[in-house]
Amino acid sequence: MSSSDYDYFEGSLVADASLHPPIHGEGPDDGAPMPGSILLDFKAYIDQRRNATSAHSKTRDGHSIHVTFWPAHPPRVSYFSVCCPDLEPGDFAEEPVIVAAEDDLVLLRLFLGPRSATAERDRVDYFIYKAGGGMPSLELLKHPGPSRIFDDRHVGLLRCRSPTSDDSHSKPILRPHGSKDDGFYIVAALCYGPMVPGYYDLHTYDSRTKDWATKTALMRQEQVRGHHSSHCNSKVIVVGGRAGTMGWVDLWRGILFCDVLLQDQPLGLRFVALPAPIKPDRKLKGCPRIARDIAVIKGCIKYVELQTHVRPGSAVDGNFIADDWTAATWSRKATTKSLEKGSWQPGCKVRASQISAKKNPVQFESLPKLLDDQGTPQRTLERLHTAHPTLSLHEDNVVYLMTKIHYLKDTKAWVLAIDARKKTLQGVAEFDARITFGMSFTCMCSSISEHLHLAPATKGHLKRSGMPMRQSSLKKLAGIALMDLPARDGEQKHQDTAEGSSVGALDGV
Repeated sequence: MSSSDYDYFEGSLVADASLHPPIHGEGPDDGAPMPGSILLDFKAYIDQRRNATSAHSKTRDGHSIHVTFWPAHPPRVSYFSVCCPDLEPGDFAEEPVIVAAEDDLVLLRLFLGPRSATAERDRVDYFIYKAGGGMPSLELLKHPGPSRIFDDRHVGLLRCRSPTSDDSHSKPILRPHGSKDDGFYIVAALCYGPMVPGYYDLHTYDSRTKDWATKTALMRQEQVRGHHSSHCNSKVIVVGGRAGTMGWVDLWRGILFCDVLLQDQPLGLRFVALPAPIKPDRKLKGCPRIARDIAVIKGCIKYVELQTHVRPGSAVDGNFIADDWTAATWSRKATTKSLEKGSWQPGCKVRASQISAKKNPVQFESLPKLLDDQGTPQRTLERLHTAHPTLSLHEDNVVYLMTKIHYLKDTKAWVLAIDARKKTLQGVAEFDARITFGMSFTCMCSSISEHLHLAPATKGHLKRSGMPMRQSSLKKLAGIALMDLPARDGEQKHQDTAEGSSVGALDGV
């Protein structure tokens, strides 16, 4: 890894690598319809190119902003780009990010610089990107204000359309596409409230009123006791229904469900524990998104855990030798009754060593070749550092995994598509990991692909572009790239570092 890969602009966390987006549109799937879901890099590239997905708005300070999506077929990772024509890359405090995505909507966060420890939240702008309808849009949201403080991990999107007559599906509040009634949406953030166990503040933005509101949400007393009171949110899922049920997921422990559309005061919270770890004595530490994922898919809540097996005695100074991995899935119905009385049902379970090259030799040829010190070829899938399982939203039993040869040093990674039921390698794609430290959280699965309409001219060869650096910074990744907004409300802070995330969450040692 050269140091230039992580040169930053003075006073900004925007890396030079963020000015050079990937090249899409050259694969064998050119021209094929987009699938029901895509892998989407949650961090933006700063890029001036536009296509039929581009949408325009203005920041609170009056700067023009354009947002464009560049979809690709999984396991390639799609991305989005942001351009502010009257600003330079160094004017961004950090790369814009996707906070949440649901149906045809994406919630984006923009932070203009320079970055400082004071009043930084006041300079954050939130936008809703809406796809589809032949005319994508970008809407600047009213700022939450200084009294509403929340981290990206607290925030979810609820897409609301006219209700149907059946409450048995995962998201019955959605009207079929093409309806004149476009409905509304809710941005919801669940955060610790007063320093009392089980008390939370639910901050909501309603697109009908264009305003924020706050309600109290309470856990049941019998669920507050024990580890349930130390809920540390990792991801938000949407069940739907007339009550607008959403789930705030601590991927080490369980889910807090809340009916955000109810007018009750206070709102009730229901806790559902996650399945026990594959390895019963696993130490639950570090960032759980490195090892676990959860999603609502076709009326079910699906959950996946990845357990990396470490060669005994090889864990030294934050590094280790991988010796196989296991991925397992569970599911439960996503209905109100099932949330109260249902249980997790085991699904698929697969080990890397069970996936044979004989079943799909072409895909195995795309993997890097590993040799030991004597030049002897090694078993590739078992030896690669593997993490970040992500459930496909449109292909049953398909799990995407991120892999590297060396999780700290490498700037190149590979994304695998694994069919956990058939125990096959379905696909392999390279991923540029220059701005991804270690095995930190990188991409999400999103159904925005169903709503992105690309003109034929945008599907051809795309030249790599980039914006010139205004000035280089002496600040390197080790000094500033691990900065994050301060831990809030007494919440445990996740750090995507080698010891706190990659090693802790991957191997459980």
